Amino acid sequence: MALVHLSLVIEAMVPGNDWRWVRKTPGRPSRADVRAIADGKPKPPDTIQIAADAIDLCIALDDTVPSIGIALEYRDALIIALACYHAPRLSNLAEIQMGEHLISISDSAWRLRIRRTKNSEPLTPRLGAGLVPCLERYLQIYRPLLLDGREDHGFLWVNQRSLPLAPSAFRRVFQNMGRRLAGVGLSPHGVRHGMATGLMQMGAGGIRIAAAALGHRGTASVNQVYDRSDISVFATEWKRILKKRQGL
Repeated sequence: MALVHLSLVIEAMVPGNDWRWVRKTPGRPSRADVRAIADGKPKPPDTIQIAADAIDLCIALDDTVPSIGIALEYRDALIIALACYHAPRLSNLAEIQMGEHLISISDSAWRLRIRRTKNSEPLTPRLGAGLVPCLERYLQIYRPLLLDGREDHGFLWVNQRSLPLAPSAFRRVFQNMGRRLAGVGLSPHGVRHGMATGLMQMGAGGIRIAAAALGHRGTASVNQVYDRSDISVFATEWKRILKKRQGL
């Protein structure tokens, strides 16, 4: 507001010049952003950027001396990277077990197997290449550190008491790591929303790609009638997009 007043004063003092540029401050929200805020609809998170930043954090933590604190931080960053990359539901993310939902298919190649989806059809995405080194470091160094020699229960995510990370704890992870990486708290549902929004912006087919990616039975939840006859086409397109994003 001070800059707006300044621009009006300058226009009065030196008429004839275009002083509107004074009001164009860096980081100023667009009209669409202002409308979204007024409507109570925050801008969806940029999941691709957040995933990249989370992976960068994992890489940076690898240069530190391993400890319980570092292991917890590494785990949280990996949770966010995987969530932003593949957008599983909170229940699917919390239930991941080695060999059951996370499967090694070859050297440096892993696949998720998500059975419980809205359309009752399993999702089996192959983990992107950018995630794999961080996942393997977590499995080799940080997860054993958190288990602390206790019996391995098989769950991927381990808390500081060597137990499976409780579903309720994931919301705190999303909030805290979201503020660190994106400047605002995240939520599992918000991450899924962010991915769907990004896909829908791709064009006419994006809404069906989003439905296939998120495991929805139809596209009603993303504002279009579902056409089951060609869902395989959009599922294939979603897999192509994931492969393109493997360079993260």
